[in-house]
Amino acid sequence: ASSNDELLIHINPPSNIKDLLFADSSETWFRRI
Repeated sequence: ASSNDELLIHINPPSNIKDLLFADSSETWFRRI
């Protein structure tokens, strides 16, 4: 992921962040950050 994508994630985290925490893709999401 580009630095711009990471900034967008930090500024606008997914509204369903709580769901991502327990989702299988959560590991990838956190690793991207």
